[in-house]
Amino acid sequence: MDRSQIAFKTAALIRDIYSRSSHQIASGMMGSGLSHQQIMVIRLLAHKKTQQVSSLCQEMSLTKGTVSGIINRMKQAGYVEKYKDANDSDKRNTYIRLTQKGLDFSMVSKDKIIESYNHVFSNFSDEELAQLASLLQVLSDKLMDTETK
Repeated sequence: MDRSQIAFKTAALIRDIYSRSSHQIASGMMGSGLSHQQIMVIRLLAHKKTQQVSSLCQEMSLTKGTVSGIINRMKQAGYVEKYKDANDSDKRNTYIRLTQKGLDFSMVSKDKIIESYNHVFSNFSDEELAQLASLLQVLSDKLMDTETK
């Protein structure tokens, strides 16, 4: 197999792994009424407390239109709220944060998400998991390097 075929196969595997792991996590969160992407937003906001839509787009690798739709549905359901920061010199910026309902869901879902990830990686030895994490970090770093060039 030549380099371009290996690169294509690697990218296809990453896409497949993301899809399968997302499905595993969504299965673990059945009954919450939230999509995997909405759960990702809650986890990101629980960790960072507040974010601009543009930051969420970057972190989730989704378009502004897609993230805005996710946020609007979550706002209607009472999980997030939008606000303007009085200290921000650019008054056009809109920020997103969790409501109490979103914070409560975040606390309950944290253990279920960890349990889902543990299930996804249950067939890995500690050494295999550390090797995988190391290689994926190398990939992430190299992708970030190419984005900044």
